[in-house]
Amino acid sequence: PPHRPVPVHYKTCVAAFDPAEYGAEYLKLSERDFVEELDAPTAAEGWAFGRIVYADGGRSEPGWYPHTYAQ
Repeated sequence: PPHRPVPVHYKTCVAAFDPAEYGAEYLKLSERDFVEELDAPTAAEGWAFGRIVYADGGRSEPGWYPHTYAQ
């Protein structure tokens, strides 16, 4: 059988997050954004690592976001 890519699971943002006070390595989230989870480079309590998936299929740069903001 042909090789099929592994399906990607997205989370949906349930709240907006403004990373201004945290820095460039954090994601700016809007409610209802889709987030693709990625393996975090380091463990960080309370934070998840991923990138935003845009409507056109593009992806943001990877970054951190509060793990409770996307489900």
